[in-house]
Order: sequence, then structure tokens, then C-alpha cells
Amino acid sequence: MRSSAKTILTFSLDETISNKDGIIDTRAVSSVAEQFKRLVSFSEKVQIIAVAGAGGLGRDYTQFARAHLQKKADLNPVAIKASQINALLLASVLRNSSILTNAEIPETLVDVDSYLSSGFEAIVLGVLQPSLTSDSTAASIAQRNDRSPLVIVSTTGGILEGSEHAHRQNSILPKVDRSYLKWIIRSKAKEHVLDSQICKILLSKKSKGMKVLVTGDSNIFEATMELLSTRSKRSISGATRILI
Repeated sequence: MRSSAKTILTFSLDETISNKDGIIDTRAVSSVAEQFKRLVSFSEKVQIIAVAGAGGLGRDYTQFARAHLQKKADLNPVAIKASQINALLLASVLRNSSILTNAEIPETLVDVDSYLSSGFEAIVLGVLQPSLTSDSTAASIAQRNDRSPLVIVSTTGGILEGSEHAHRQNSILPKVDRSYLKWIIRSKAKEHVLDSQICKILLSKKSKGMKVLVTGDSNIFEATMELLSTRSKRSISGATRILI
């Protein structure tokens, strides 16, 4: 569990490492590593937990498995392993950047707690359970650690106003609230930055007051610092705040 001497920052990396085409996004991986290094260099009291998603790599593996395995085969372990491979890649890059991080990928919350209590600067993991996405895994971990700040790193850079605005500048919504999360659940919106799982977690009483934002990989440091520096609900440049 959370150490009172440290500020835990929880990140969901979703498809940041492996894009929709199943290709490793080397630019994004380098960017995330650099942003994390800036955060831990800024303060020795910061610890990072980062959850990598299966991304396009996971989809490629599961599609192949679906085509070649029995119809009732459980494909969840394939997707989970893909997310762990992405996590292992990022952890390797972080270690190469002289950040104290895990050499083995945690498979349980007990493993995560062990790394936290050992003082690791960054703990990188994949999805822990078949029923959870990287976003909902990260939200659950943040909730568990005294509602630690949660940053969702999205390839869209934030929550967009709508598909008709997707290619316009300044189309990122500055803020959304609980009613917006309820709308996502009701509408069963597909291919949204947020899925219904994380919306339900954020709407629960255990998440009340948690600081949450959605931003892009190149804006992690600035947006996170702004999130930590203010208790107000003001907008953060290049990010969408989720007011819960």
C-alpha cells in the first residue's frame, strides 16, 4: 500500500506503446521514458506506477489465436501477456535511463506493493485480470493507494469534442464531469478514450476526490505537474480534466 512519505502517480498507457497497427511506437516509448525521468528527477518523493495496455500487438495476437484455436479457447491470457511484453519494453527503456524500476513484470497487486515498499522510482506492469483494461487496472490501483493522482495517456492527447472535430486544433475538451462518465456508460460508446469499466470505477465512492486527467505522451510532465500544483478545478493545457 501507499507509503506516507511518497507521492504515488498512477499512469495508464493504453495503446501508447503499441499502436493500432500492432507496431511499437518508438517515439512514444522514448517520450514516456523521458517524461517519467523528469518527474522522478524533480522530486525524490515521487513514485510512478505505469500500466501498459496490450494495444495493437495484443489485437494482432488475439486475432491470430482466434483464427487458429478452438472456438471456445480463452484468449484473455494472450492479451494479458501482450500487455506484459509492452510493459517489459518500457521498463527496459526506463532502466537504460537510470530509473530504478522492476526487472520482472508484476502479475499481482502484492508484487506492486512489494516494489513500492522497496522504494522503486517506477513500477511498470501490464493488465492484471482478464476482466480489466489498462485504464481500469490503473484506476483500481490509484483508488487502492489513497486515491492517488491518475493520468490516462491517450494517443488522442485528451478527450475530443466529437468525431467531427477530431482533426481540428483545440478540439480537446478541457473538462468533463460525472454526468459525462454516466453518458459513456449509458450510450455504450465504442472506441472512446474512456471505457465503461474505468467510468464505473471513477464514479464509485472510493474514487471521490481523485485527481484525474487525460493527456498525450509528450505532455505528461507539464500536465502532471499542473495537476499536482493546484487544488482548484481549473483547466490544464493540452489535457482533459475529469472532475469526480
